[in-house]
Amino acid sequence: MKPSEWYQQHGFRDIDGHRVFVHEQGEGPVLLCLHGMAGASWSWHKLVEPLSRQFRMVIPDLLGFGYSDRPKDARYSVVAHTDRLESLMAELSVERFHVLGQGIGAMAGIELMARAEGRLREGRDPRIDPASLFLVNPPLFAEFSQRPRVERLLAMQFGELFQYLGTKKLFWDYLNDLSGPYSRPTPTEVNRLWRMMTRDGGRRVWSAHARYHQELMRRGKRWIRGLQETQRPFQVVAGPEDPIAGHRMEAAFRRALPEQRRTMVGKLGHAPNFEAPDKLLPLIEEFHEEIQP
Repeated sequence: MKPSEWYQQHGFRDIDGHRVFVHEQGEGPVLLCLHGMAGASWSWHKLVEPLSRQFRMVIPDLLGFGYSDRPKDARYSVVAHTDRLESLMAELSVERFHVLGQGIGAMAGIELMARAEGRLREGRDPRIDPASLFLVNPPLFAEFSQRPRVERLLAMQFGELFQYLGTKKLFWDYLNDLSGPYSRPTPTEVNRLWRMMTRDGGRRVWSAHARYHQELMRRGKRWIRGLQETQRPFQVVAGPEDPIAGHRMEAAFRRALPEQRRTMVGKLGHAPNFEAPDKLLPLIEEFHEEIQP
């Protein structure tokens, strides 16, 4: 599906004073799909048809991505994205839902879960309550990630200058660094993602997006502890070739979560949902079959 078709089908929600694009499709239990870096809601387009036969899909462009607003003065941390996701689900009158998150979207899913469990421990209504988490390449252990050079430059002090010097060639190199050796994006896909990343002054927030690594260093232990303590079903899937959350994190994951299996998917990279959806779909379906009451 072309982005033009994807973005014509659905519309915008006013979330905390910003226009946020939300693609909705299907009927059934709600599945909130959250994209990662260099992505958008469109990154899930290869999975939306089969999954919408089982779920009501809610797929937003996180603020600063896709067709959502890109205010320069907004906060783009995982915590800020989660604030807006809570507002979105309240706007949709959805309290209970499943999460399918990739990259920073997976971290936002963990934060949603941690907040719900914190409210329950305090005897409060969780309000927004994830029933399960399917996490694709969550960068849980920031100290073991090897971010691509473009991300590191954007996150540095002069990153706000560098973001205006970025070219489509650098962006293509960045996507190749994130992808598996046999699942790199085609020229057409690069062109489409580039147009989404640069539309409506998108460059002005690139450096803000790239600072997620510092947040992981500060908050990573909280998120890992949340996964250690939760009784909610979750599964973690990794593309081993992902430099951010791939095979380098396996030993740390086994130490922190020895009873939880992290499934490696082929020779894929950071976005298996985009690179090889046929390999990811059976794992998603199997997970939800197992957790059905």
